[in-house]
Amino acid sequence: MASVQNVMKNDTPLMDSNFEKYNLAKDYNKLYDYSVRGNEKHIQDKYAKRVYNLSLKEIYNNFFTNMVLILNETVDYVYSPNKSFNNFMEIFTKNERLVYVGILLIVLSFIIHFVFQSS
Repeated sequence: MASVQNVMKNDTPLMDSNFEKYNLAKDYNKLYDYSVRGNEKHIQDKYAKRVYNLSLKEIYNNFFTNMVLILNETVDYVYSPNKSFNNFMEIFTKNERLVYVGILLIVLSFIIHFVFQSS
C-alpha cells in the first residue's frame, strides 16, 4: 500500500470541513460586528428621538399625532368586547405617549387656572 504523503508545507492542511468551519466563523464574526454596529446605531437613533432632544415643531406635531392615536384607540376600546383596566391604561402609556399626555394635562391645568382666576 502506498503511504499518504502531505505535499503542503504546513503540517495541518485545511480539509474541506475545516475550511468550511473557518469560513463560517469568519461570516459569523462579520455578522456579529454588523449587529453590534446596528445596535449602537439603533440606540443612538432612539436617544436622538427622545422628547428633550426634539424641536418645538416636532413636539407639536408628535403631540397632535399622539392625541389622534389615543382618541382612535379609545374609541376602539369602547367598542371592543374585552375591556380591562390594563388595556385602557395601555392606550395612554404606549411608546412615548405618556409624555404627551403629561403635556396635555399641564396645558389643561393652565387653561382651568386662568378660567377660574378670571371669573
